[in-house]
Amino acid sequence: MRYFFTPRIRKINHHVVEWEKGRWALGFFVHDFFFAILSGLLLAQVKPAPASGQRSNQDGETNYDQKLLAFGWSFHSFWYIWFGGHGISLINCYEDPRISDSILTYNKKAGLFLNGCHDIVVNANHFEENQDALTCVDAFNLCMNGNNIDDHLGNGVIIENTYGSVVSGNMIEECNGTAIILDRDCYGITLSANVIAHDMGGGIDLRDAHGCTVSANTFTLVHHFGVKVSGNSGRLTISANNFSNSHIGEGKEKRLLEHEDPVQLDIGHGIVLENTKNIAITGNQFSGLDGPAVRATGTCDKVLINSNVLTDLNRRTPESKTAFDLSPESKITLSDNLTD
Repeated sequence: MRYFFTPRIRKINHHVVEWEKGRWALGFFVHDFFFAILSGLLLAQVKPAPASGQRSNQDGETNYDQKLLAFGWSFHSFWYIWFGGHGISLINCYEDPRISDSILTYNKKAGLFLNGCHDIVVNANHFEENQDALTCVDAFNLCMNGNNIDDHLGNGVIIENTYGSVVSGNMIEECNGTAIILDRDCYGITLSANVIAHDMGGGIDLRDAHGCTVSANTFTLVHHFGVKVSGNSGRLTISANNFSNSHIGEGKEKRLLEHEDPVQLDIGHGIVLENTKNIAITGNQFSGLDGPAVRATGTCDKVLINSNVLTDLNRRTPESKTAFDLSPESKITLSDNLTD
């Protein structure tokens, strides 16, 4: 048994919920917790200890009021399962929250809910069968890397009103909703080197995002769209991505063109533009798609589609032979694209 001095805490569903203002207590824990105070920062390293809860409306959460700020809080090697709310909920953690090497599964709401947090690291976690994997709102500087996100009832990653962030190197598979959503005044965000597979609601939905980059992602067997850009988004770069189906060479596909189970379908989708402007689409691979590589609706302006490779398109729309389905009112420059 180890002991340490720490701000007094309250407990819900076997795990820490929030600080109690201005009081200190001597705490005893059976699990191997280690706390240290260094240069005025409270650093916490939490080692393996399962946390589970009853199905209720409670979160398995750690909430911080902005006036009761904990600096450098780290969640490491925990299981957060079966909570009736969010697995972890961090509210107004202004400095350096870190969630790593944990398992967040079967929570009724988000596996991880971040509201008003700054300088966030989310690394090497498993998210499975929550409603959504991660929701990050009103935040700064999210660094989300190397997570495995699988089988969610809703969406994968939802980011709103957040800037200066990166989501990279994650595997996001079989969400019933969309893999990644940027909404409500997002800017300066990079989405790169993610594998986005079998997501039923679509790949990356840029609902309200500016000055963002979508690069080097692999979109395979994604339904409805690989990347969608709405009229509230612009000034975007979409480059070096691969939009594909289950082709494995020698004229063969791993999945079936027709099947009653949508998970078994051989399917693929490219980019959808909706009344947007100032978009660069360069150096992407589009292959084995149901329809065209890029579809533009409404009035899209100042769009460059350059140096892409396209093959085996319109597999479910044989009456259409066009690689780019562009509305006549759009102003789009096409150059140096390789097609069949």
